[in-house]
Parts: sequence; structure tokens; C-alpha cells
Amino acid sequence: MTLADVTRESVLKAIGECDELGQEQFLAKHGFAPARLYKIQYEEREYDSKAIVGVAHGYATGKILGAAHFSGGQATVVRTLEALGFTFSPTPKSNAAPRRAWLVMTKTEYRRLGGGEKYDDDAASHYSWDSNVANSRQVSPGDVIVVWDQADLIGASVIERIDHGEKNKPIGRCPECATTNYLERKTIQPRFRCYDCGHEFPNPTFTDSTVKTFRTTHDQGWVDLAGALDAKQLRALCVKSYSQNSIRELRWEDFTAAIKGATPGEPLTIVEATSTQLAGGHTIRPVRVRLGQPAFRAELLRRYGANCAFTGPSPEVALEACHLYSYAEIGVHDDEGGLLLRRDLHRLFDHGLIAVNELGTVDVAEEIRKYPLYDSLHGASLTVPMTKKQTVWLQRHWQEWRASA
Repeated sequence: MTLADVTRESVLKAIGECDELGQEQFLAKHGFAPARLYKIQYEEREYDSKAIVGVAHGYATGKILGAAHFSGGQATVVRTLEALGFTFSPTPKSNAAPRRAWLVMTKTEYRRLGGGEKYDDDAASHYSWDSNVANSRQVSPGDVIVVWDQADLIGASVIERIDHGEKNKPIGRCPECATTNYLERKTIQPRFRCYDCGHEFPNPTFTDSTVKTFRTTHDQGWVDLAGALDAKQLRALCVKSYSQNSIRELRWEDFTAAIKGATPGEPLTIVEATSTQLAGGHTIRPVRVRLGQPAFRAELLRRYGANCAFTGPSPEVALEACHLYSYAEIGVHDDEGGLLLRRDLHRLFDHGLIAVNELGTVDVAEEIRKYPLYDSLHGASLTVPMTKKQTVWLQRHWQEWRASA
């Protein structure tokens, strides 16, 4: 039995039951949480989409689908209801991601040297720049940061804080026009070429200057989106598509639409939830699985052996140490707060495409069950025992991705 069994008539019957019982009693009776993003709009009233579909399945087939039995969201519940002619209320403003976003270029291989030095960037946790960079003073805590490497997208997050400083920096300039907009060439001589005046030269002229420095912290909401969009697509999503700056303003709503079209699931939910949390007054707690540090991974290997919690015995090199909580919030490694997961499963879990219910059963989102490798995991039990703490953290993850839609 699948969501394809649901009919328009059965949905209308579920809506009728909700009207009769009232929303709160209807949800309590069938074990659903209120919908967070997708509410059916019918005859000037709103209804919780996942709960309505689960109950409608009962009217259609005689078997109600509980919250643990199927995934909510755009690819499942929304698609089913839209096909039956139902529409949805606009997403509430309070749940929307912040509008200001920046596309930033990681400078591990950045060739426009300007100051003749590189920064200490780590895409998943911090990004550095100085006051010589265009837009240097425009970026603020709470803004979205989207990182790329001049070729492909790497990932996205929300800026938690920006540390300010000051330092002396040697500034390289074109000997002809004194601008800093020059490029080092690896195979052509002279080695440097100025983008402003076209002058070619063997070495820039350096002068000392005092600059303001900026360094973000953004690891709490980090989402790995490696390769989801290429350079051409990213440039087209900038406010100024022709910009060559290392920090460029991004059209956030268009970016989120592009990501939804390029990736399964809704990976930016983590970014949105973290933004809500940082803004205050939040109701969503981001639950992340993060790559642990070597000592933490070693402890998990001692405890569980080379066993993926979802699939069982695996080569050690294929296993990642994953936190079941936000390490940025807790600040320490909890010995009961991790599991070993295979790398691909870690990313799917992080994007909500795999979750674990209160019985310790693996739930695979319908949209990736077309792959036999993942379909075989659906309904399987965890291969390692869970402690009480682990169960609590897994349920927070479930509430984020499965209990509401």
C-alpha cells in the first residue's frame, strides 16, 4: 500500500473527520504533529497535510498510515495532494529563511592574491576576509553564507557570529596603475597580469597597510551540497551575475528553488531551522549529524567495532563518526551521543531522507526507495543497541523530518 491509493474522496472524508473532531483532537487521535510547512487550503480553512493523507489512506484502503509509516514533504504528501487537485497555503513568513545571503569563494586555491597571502578558511565552519574585499562590511550575523570554489557549490549555512580584528598586511599592487586587481598565471610569463590596465609584470609592488579582519563562525547550520550546482548556475543566481567579487550577494529564494530542483529531499531545512533558532523565539531545534573528531571516532570504534548502525559490518575507512546532536550547541563530545554511519548514509540522514522511529526501525523516504540499495534498508532494525540518550536524540531528528510536513 502506498500514497497512490489515496483518492480525492478519501481526502475529503479525512477533512470532514477533522472538522468534526477539531484539529487538536484529530491530531491526537491519529498521532500526528501539526504541519510545519505544508497546510492544505480547502474552503477557506487550513488542514495539516501529512495527518490528512495518513487518515485518507485509511478511508481509501481500510488501513490508516501513522506518522512513522511514511515521509511528509514536497516529494510525497504535497505531490499526492496536488495531483488530486488540492492547493496549499503560502509558507508562513516566520518559517521562511532569511532573505540576505552571500555567495563566498573559498580561497584555498584563490589566485587573485592582492595581499599576497591566503586565508585560513574551512568551508564547513569559518570564513575569513579583510576590509580590502568588496562587501566586507555588509555581511552580518544571521545572514546565509553559501560557499563555492570557483567551479562548484560546496555547501551552505547561517552565520552565527563574526569576529573582528585588525592587522598589518602587505598589499600587492600593479606597478603600472597601483590597483590590486591582478592575477597570477601559472604557465604564462610574465607571471602577473593586471585586470584593470592589462599590464603584465614579473612581480607586484608591495606596500604595508593596516586592515580590518573578519572571521565567521557558521558550523551549526552547515549543510554539505557539494556539486549540487556549478559555477554557471551560481553566477546566474547572484544579484549581480557579472560580479567578480569573492563575496557576492545571492538571490536566496531563487537559490533555494534551484537546490530543490537539483537535490533529493529538502537539505536547506537545517539552514532554515538554524536561522530560526539564532533569531530567537524558535520552536524548531536543529538536530545534526556531524563528522566527529578522530578521538571521538576512535571511541565509537572501540564501543561498536567496525559496524554501521544501519547496515552492520563495514570497512573502517568507510565509516564516519556522527554526532546525534548539534555539537555547536553542546560544545563537548558525549560518549553516548554518536553512532558510526557509512558516508553515504550519513549524508542521507543529515538531509532527512533516512530517519529512525521510536522502535529503532529505519525509515527511508519514498523518493529514494527507487534505489534497491536504500529500499532494502526500509523497515530494518538498527544493528547496534541504543542507549536512552541516543533514543532521545534520534527522536528529535524524527520530529524534525517525519512528525510534521
